[in-house]
Amino acid sequence: METNSDTKSVITSLIHDLLDAWNRKDKAAFRDHFTGTASYLTGDGEWRQGPLAIGELMDQPEVTTRVEVDGSVEVRDHGTIITAIFRWRSLPDARRSGRGLVTCVLVNQEGRWLIDIMQNTDIVRGGDEPTAG
Repeated sequence: METNSDTKSVITSLIHDLLDAWNRKDKAAFRDHFTGTASYLTGDGEWRQGPLAIGELMDQPEVTTRVEVDGSVEVRDHGTIITAIFRWRSLPDARRSGRGLVTCVLVNQEGRWLIDIMQNTDIVRGGDEPTAG
């Protein structure tokens, strides 16, 4: 389904705000992007349920690194939900380099789009080499 430019702009801005909160280690601002029952599957395969548990990722410096959107955010309108898909990469000054792909399912609650499901798939982490096969 085609997404109108206003909705695409709102969702793209939401994704950039989410990553900004992540980079600032602002747990409250990061959690504020999720529904009360949100699910997040991290790139390490760890499942987190609810904004409090999702926000606790900020307490694990070994898994958090500063990141940015790599390319554009693909936004698709499915009627009552929207999906946003984007690639990310570590910022040049990050402690740990990496790349990945994030898929978000967003729902509108009281006039505000929030992430209900998020999945990060790590592609390459610093020091990791892709395997052939």
